[in-house]
Amino acid sequence: MAKRLGYGDALPKSQEELARFQLDNATDKAVAGITLDEVVAGNGVVALKNQPEIARSYSNQTYKTTSGRIDLYYEDLVEYGQALPQYEAPHEAYEGNPLRDAYPLVMTQRRSKYFIHQNFMDASWLRQYYEPTLEMNPIDMEARGLESGDVIEAFNERGSFQCACVATEAVRPGTAVIIEGIWDKYMVSGNLQNVTNDAANPRGRALAKGRVTPFNDTLIEVKKA
Repeated sequence: MAKRLGYGDALPKSQEELARFQLDNATDKAVAGITLDEVVAGNGVVALKNQPEIARSYSNQTYKTTSGRIDLYYEDLVEYGQALPQYEAPHEAYEGNPLRDAYPLVMTQRRSKYFIHQNFMDASWLRQYYEPTLEMNPIDMEARGLESGDVIEAFNERGSFQCACVATEAVRPGTAVIIEGIWDKYMVSGNLQNVTNDAANPRGRALAKGRVTPFNDTLIEVKKA
């Protein structure tokens, strides 16, 4: 995009060059004077400068609601029975869904301490600590003849993707977990969103930000690639 807008020659050659430029030209008094070398030496942690008080984000905000605050009761959702939050069974990953016979694992997408959604996904400094993996309970891996490090294919009727798997007790049996936003060029093949539930909830039209994708309401099966 920068090249098409005529700024191609000004593009940084690397993430490091970009980070140095941003810090060297910082106008925020709390950041001005901090160098990338300091950040690296501090393993990514550096105290802000010229900031005697704790920074408080999102203070004094107002919202487009009746009260101007965050509401607990939503008039727009009365017709959907959700003016006050009510429990609803998942759209796909509910107990008794016949699809579970073919796709018995519930896949969820979690955040990571290394990335912010898709941001920094290509940062070599961070990627040395993480490669795309599907996290599974050892019980489910053993049932499929899998070991940590095996390349697997996760699939359902919508599509598939391939990456390594890893065993962890942090994931309960019957589920599989992967970090959100992984770029497809870092997968063995495919994209993790190839399998994501793409159903649209009708009441999404009444939400302030519109409809949302049920990323964590997805059934898959996994096999060795």
